Amino acid sequence: MMPDSCHCCLQLRILILDDSTFDRIKFKRLICSTKLDCEIVEIGCLADLDNALKSQRYNLMILDYDLPDGNGLEALQQLRHREGKFQQYSIMITGNETLGVKDLALSYG
Repeated sequence: MMPDSCHCCLQLRILILDDSTFDRIKFKRLICSTKLDCEIVEIGCLADLDNALKSQRYNLMILDYDLPDGNGLEALQQLRHREGKFQQYSIMITGNETLGVKDLALSYG
């Protein structure tokens, strides 16, 4: 499955990993409303992350914790194993207040 992308410009590359199409659209609209020079790539599951990381480098990754085929911490582990493909920042989001998820995510960077 090929990732969907929106070319706002081409300076900042942002990857959104979230299984909710509604949430991906909300994030994309919010980012595009800032008028940042960016390219936004959307993927809906952890299985698509490998292909997205092979295709380009990202400056920012917004990822959902609860995914149909894993979780956001697994995505962070994949990023750690791909030195040079992920340059800067990650933001993990979740509607689940499971104890310890926040601390684990922070420990992963």
